Amino acid sequence: MALLLAPLAARRAHGQTLDRVVASVGNQAITTSEVSREYRFERFLNGKLPEGNPSGATFRKALDRLVAQTLLAQGLVHSATPAERESAQATLGKIRKEYGGRAKFQKALRLLGLSERQALWRIEARVEILDSIERRFGAAAAPTSAQIAEYYQKRFLPEVASRHHGEAPPLAQVRDQIRAVLRERNINFRLAAWLNQQSADRRVRMYGETAANEARR
Repeated sequence: MALLLAPLAARRAHGQTLDRVVASVGNQAITTSEVSREYRFERFLNGKLPEGNPSGATFRKALDRLVAQTLLAQGLVHSATPAERESAQATLGKIRKEYGGRAKFQKALRLLGLSERQALWRIEARVEILDSIERRFGAAAAPTSAQIAEYYQKRFLPEVASRHHGEAPPLAQVRDQIRAVLRERNINFRLAAWLNQQSADRRVRMYGETAANEARR
């Protein structure tokens, strides 16, 4: 296990570069190929052909998502409920429509190396994570009336003034919209703090070039 999680340099065997570990979460290794699969699956979710491999900042974003998903899967997730499975089915249906035809959709699945059922399972896992985040952080994320009023005065009105002419809508008309924005921000803030703590508790490590870039931050 120690060898598995050590900072591995790229090795060659029979003329091919082997996979290398770029991060670990506790005893669970994350490899270059897993980061590439995460990058391509994210493209698939956005209705783009899942081609190519990430590099630079794109690689780091995909790696950060994978680390967060691993921490959340270890710490928050439960078994999928019927409602979550239905939500995943609906998401897959929307993705299928975004590809504009069965042929292009099937091509995307082939590029991913997944069957439609396997793609659905991966989407279900993401829905489970999102619902787990909502259950853990949602209750305490509701903004106060004072926070809504402050956002309206300091953010909403200046933004409207910079983009449009004429009067801005009254607070009562946009209160629910602002509440949703602030609630999402509060959830993200609490989630980020939780992930930082989990990263320390579960010994998240970066290796190789990723670690060097982290040290330069």
